[in-house]
Amino acid sequence: MRYVRGLIDRLLLLAATIMGGLVPGFISQYRQRLGGRLDQALADLAPWQHLADQYHHGHLAELIQYHLASPDPTFRAEGAIIQSLVQTVARLQVAFDALHTTLFRQVAYLSTRTDPVQKVEMDARRAPGEKITRVEISSPLPKPGDDSE
Repeated sequence: MRYVRGLIDRLLLLAATIMGGLVPGFISQYRQRLGGRLDQALADLAPWQHLADQYHHGHLAELIQYHLASPDPTFRAEGAIIQSLVQTVARLQVAFDALHTTLFRQVAYLSTRTDPVQKVEMDARRAPGEKITRVEISSPLPKPGDDSE
């Protein structure tokens, strides 16, 4: 019994040492990555905010509604994109703020959240042994040099 208790104590000490060394580094790197994503999203939103400042008294929601109410399908699509970008910025800002608290709150936050942007969906239209012959990347933006529109 004494041997088992000693082994458990050593295993707990080893686990605590590993966690104490790895968790703060992981959180620091994740915070840095999240900050970069937030900066990029804010940079992507800046031109739209500039338009909202010029024509809608700085209200991005009015700009979005203007786009969504337009009879032009391209404008409506842009409205949906701007709205998605605003939601992304808000979600990233909440996560960024949550990672600028105490270490225990950061660990609690990260252990109860998933990263929805990193969700990957596989398309299983080929058999497992079949070779990949073509790869396509889809984008809502037109292809460069595509003058058909």
